[in-house]
Amino acid sequence: MAVLWLRGAGAAGEGWACMALEGGEAVELGAGPPRRRRSAEDVPGGRALVVPLRGGGGRWVVVAPPAACLRLNGLALAGGIRVLRDRDEIRIGDDGVTMYFSTETAARVVPFAGGGTGAAACARCRQPIAGGSPSACCGGCGIAYHASDELPCFEYAAGCAVCGHPTVLDGEFRWTPEGA
Repeated sequence: MAVLWLRGAGAAGEGWACMALEGGEAVELGAGPPRRRRSAEDVPGGRALVVPLRGGGGRWVVVAPPAACLRLNGLALAGGIRVLRDRDEIRIGDDGVTMYFSTETAARVVPFAGGGTGAAACARCRQPIAGGSPSACCGGCGIAYHASDELPCFEYAAGCAVCGHPTVLDGEFRWTPEGA
């Protein structure tokens, strides 16, 4: 699941907080905090928005008319649209409201949603993961692992077997905009 990192959106109003981007919802970007919209049609004209790419496998795009004064990674948005990449900086308006887009997901144990015929195999032990059993997905690539006391495959090694992303179940993100 992708997120938008927002400055000053935490409980204390300082630092960075993230807003989860839910599939199917458009997010209106402007001078204030981003606002969730049911669809792009609900966004007033002249506003920038972040929308899921249809059939895009979890990818998101930013769309902005010239009046929105949106800059992506310091550059004007050429053509008014672009597919977002991990850690893209989005700056809106002359006042410089800044946010970051991230594709990283904080790892946590959840019941496996798959199962049945053609069930997914654990990336570590290669055994099938039964539907409803404890599992965890890599925050970097999203591949599934067993995450039970009997099969602690996710935390067996320090990194993902596929992409090397840290395999820690602390619910924390490995990257935040602090150093960006």
